[in-house]
Amino acid sequence: MGSEKSPSNIPTVVRQRSDKTLYSSIVNVSNLVYPEKSHNWNGANQLLLTLLNARSVKNKALSINDYLISNDIDILALTETWLGSIADKCVISELVPNGYGIHHISRTERKGGGVAIIHKSNLEIKPIKRKKQLTQFELLECSINSNLFRLFVVYRPPPSRNNKLKTTTFFEEWLEFLDYTTEFSGEIIIVGDLNFHLDDVSDCGGRRFTESLSDRGLVQQVEGPTHIRGHTLDVIISRENSSILLGEPSIEDTQIYNDKSNASLDHFAVHSRINLSKPARLKKSLTIRKINNIDVESFKADIDTNCFIHNNDPDIENLVKSHNSDLKAVLDKHAPVQTKIITMRPNTEWYGDKIRKAKVERRKAERTMRKTKLEVHKLIYKELCVTSNKILIQSKTDYYSNKISDIGNDHKKLFKLTNGLLGNSNDVILPSHQSEFELSNRFGHFFLEKIENIRTSLLSANNSIDDIDPLRADIRFKGNTLTDFHPASIDEVSKIILKANRNIT
Repeated sequence: MGSEKSPSNIPTVVRQRSDKTLYSSIVNVSNLVYPEKSHNWNGANQLLLTLLNARSVKNKALSINDYLISNDIDILALTETWLGSIADKCVISELVPNGYGIHHISRTERKGGGVAIIHKSNLEIKPIKRKKQLTQFELLECSINSNLFRLFVVYRPPPSRNNKLKTTTFFEEWLEFLDYTTEFSGEIIIVGDLNFHLDDVSDCGGRRFTESLSDRGLVQQVEGPTHIRGHTLDVIISRENSSILLGEPSIEDTQIYNDKSNASLDHFAVHSRINLSKPARLKKSLTIRKINNIDVESFKADIDTNCFIHNNDPDIENLVKSHNSDLKAVLDKHAPVQTKIITMRPNTEWYGDKIRKAKVERRKAERTMRKTKLEVHKLIYKELCVTSNKILIQSKTDYYSNKISDIGNDHKKLFKLTNGLLGNSNDVILPSHQSEFELSNRFGHFFLEKIENIRTSLLSANNSIDDIDPLRADIRFKGNTLTDFHPASIDEVSKIILKANRNIT
């Protein structure tokens, strides 16, 4: 074999690129104008309105609840809620987070359908009842923040032989409805699912629908498929020259799953920012006493030094006042009243480290999917969404199972817990009053007056019978007559208190 020639060395020069050296002779940097940065370019401080065709909230209430909280949605407009049965209270209790309210209209004549608005409680949203009944589509109309703008949620079922709906009749009602909205002087937003293929130029119904909007100076803002089959069915409509909406609506695959962690939505969510600032979070003032920090021995000593036990005032009212004031003074000394301001947040009491970790992993996978747009990363993201949903459901189940076990045989607490889960818990609304003392006296006078009225009615009913007490007219009393009462001693009262159920609150 002959000798091989080694490759000749090619001389190379390596140097660091310098932007200043490269462009200094071409560009005069001093003439550049830098645009002002916008701190709210994505509208994060504006109201977030989301539209979603739920295809029944009953089997995915918890997942929608979590979606609301995770995305900090201010107003969620739902179509096809499928509410309307006797189990609605239980579903709504799981669907609506703490700090949110709901308005909904259910379909009455057949199953399915229904529209709803779930909103943060610090938004003033009031439903408006329409005088004329609609037959071709469902409508929920609400005024927002003292009629600052009107929000309309609509749903039109696709015509079929079973529902006997007709497109021609729909347009008669639809045009009349649009004429009604144009009479309103403020801003309007119409959202919903009309079941027209608005992306298909050959769809006659879709073309006629678009023309009905343009004839009245309205614009359909959603562009892109909102259904898994690639059609635009969901709409967000506003006036042509309106500034109520910020930018174009965005379309998102929600990855909401049902109770069995199966994907059951055939629509995507549509997000839009409203040109109104988000309301401040609700705050609540609490008054607390740190009872657990009390030095028991010192507390007992201070009680013993007070003389209210030995007070011999014959006036029971003065005795009670003295008793209350002395005890309150001792309590204020050892555990003074403290005021605490807390921010009201949605109820996530069953959220633990496991579910938080699952959500972090899900968000990482979502960012990777959006960055690479690869199918493999999309599958990983979907798998983590399913896992997160399973953990969410299991966490809530374990939380309430443990809570029921801890309650044991305390039927009062168990009834209160189950009542809340079934959506039957109602806040006690007391009459307006200046002080608790004044309110308690009003209650006392009410019942005393009621007893007097009953006695008076009994006397008037028996006024024909002479010298007979109406309370003794029916039964002959054979026992010993009670003529006077002796006050209970301190020992007797102490025994009664010690025998009482300590779980009573």
